[in-house]
Amino acid sequence: MIKFHREKMIWVRIINWPICVFVHYIVHLSNIIFNVILIFFKCLIFRYQQMRNSVDERCILLIREIIKPRTA
Repeated sequence: MIKFHREKMIWVRIINWPICVFVHYIVHLSNIIFNVILIFFKCLIFRYQQMRNSVDERCILLIREIIKPRTA
């Protein structure tokens, strides 16, 4: 890997950089969209399970849990 020719390395960087950025953003966007859909479905399930005022509080708690930055 280290013994690449300089020309080849430059070419690889020029071609791969936009692809890496594109994939990176797609992964992040799909993750956010997936989380939003999950929240929506969980809220719907809660609503159908029990039609009470506490359902909204549970949804808010769920959203807070998912939005919270994940600690590694």
